[in-house]
Amino acid sequence: MPFHVLHFDYRPDGRPLPTLERFDDKIHIIDQDTKRSIPIRAKRAFETHKTLGHLKSPYSATRATLQVLEERANHLALLISLSPISRQGAYLAYRTVFLPTVKYTLPQSFYPKRFLDHAQAKSLGKIIAKCGYNRHTARAVIFAPAQYAGGGFVPWFVLQGEGQVLHLLKHWRTGSIVSSTLRIAIAWAQWQSGHDRSIFEDVHTPLTYL
Repeated sequence: MPFHVLHFDYRPDGRPLPTLERFDDKIHIIDQDTKRSIPIRAKRAFETHKTLGHLKSPYSATRATLQVLEERANHLALLISLSPISRQGAYLAYRTVFLPTVKYTLPQSFYPKRFLDHAQAKSLGKIIAKCGYNRHTARAVIFAPAQYAGGGFVPWFVLQGEGQVLHLLKHWRTGSIVSSTLRIAIAWAQWQSGHDRSIFEDVHTPLTYL
């Protein structure tokens, strides 16, 4: 199991910035049975490590997970588009296979909407064509709910945001150390905002400094 080496410099405004040129791989552990020293491989802050399907690194600029997700989505979309199934079957495959695969890692990510839209574009075109829609149909129609005569497809940025909200609620309602840490972080953010209303209640007041 590798570990990440972290060293931070701080910008004039106090924001931490990982220092990528610092590197130290001299960590060893002692095997309690053999008493032998076992070296543990180190990774730089920008090198990703796969844990439970997620490619993570302390350096937040990485897009490795999104690139892997885009490739997986394109592969699934190609399989759906080439399969001898009906339009209804293609939409069923989209809801039951494609979406669960995509939404597994997105809630633990924080990608801007433009990155997600770009990553989704290629696979979406294949799937909507197999479901009987023109590839150039307005995305407002494609993403509109089916009960309002829309396509019923889901943009990735919605999957990411919805999953993040569900994760927050799940941990908020537990009594774990994650819940305690989350409550402390939110209380601190509320205090820093200087706002008399909850930052979850008032989502329109700009808090660019927070």
